[in-house]
Amino acid sequence: MNKSHSIVWFEWFTKQKEQVFEFDTKNIWGLALRNGIAPTIFKKWLREEICKEITDHSFDIKEIQSIENQWVSQKKITTEKFSRSRALILARCRMSEENFSQYCINELKAIKWAQEKWSRNVEQIYLETKDKYDEVKLQMITIPLIEKGLTLEIYQQLKEEEIDFSEVGTINSVIRYQSQPEGTWYKRTNLRKEIYQIISSMNQGNLSAPSRVNNSYTIIKLCETRGSKLSDEIRNRIINEQMNSFIDYGVEKLLDHSSM
Repeated sequence: MNKSHSIVWFEWFTKQKEQVFEFDTKNIWGLALRNGIAPTIFKKWLREEICKEITDHSFDIKEIQSIENQWVSQKKITTEKFSRSRALILARCRMSEENFSQYCINELKAIKWAQEKWSRNVEQIYLETKDKYDEVKLQMITIPLIEKGLTLEIYQQLKEEEIDFSEVGTINSVIRYQSQPEGTWYKRTNLRKEIYQIISSMNQGNLSAPSRVNNSYTIIKLCETRGSKLSDEIRNRIINEQMNSFIDYGVEKLLDHSSM
């Protein structure tokens, strides 16, 4: 049975945790609440406390590297640039190498804590929220209705693999990408009705014949699908989402506690 976040919170936020929270933060409650920074402070406190519960740990280089890469991506920095200018970038972010290393370890501890809390419930959560993870990667272009001849020509060239979908946009300025040239991931449930109907009868790798959608012809290629099975990627997403939801719930409870 999957416990609600309120139950997990009740079990986790013991009287001892309450005392630790007050000892660590009570002196700045007024300042934090007045200036709207309390949610951020409380969120950081929560993650730190969660990490403290993971005492038996050993993370390999690949795991630490994956967290470093996530941090770099969040900062919109390429891994190549970070590799070349690591010390300078960390200094600009006011992060020492020691603190950055601890940040990576804490992120891995948080993941391990979440796995311990929710791994046994992943299958149930997945079945209850399966539509959320049912995604398709599509390449889509639209061409005005008055360009029927061009539409048929492009469709035939794509069908015969004379041109690649990523090259279509360079052929004529009236052709518009409705995805990234190399394809974009979409949740099936978020697709407009006409697009959903077109791809519902397609298999991976298929190209749709031109279809009228609003005032344009639309051509779609179904590149990939994911979510129909509980993959490791989806399993990790579910666990991470559960942790983030729990922390958001916890922040609200800490805000209530500090406002009493």
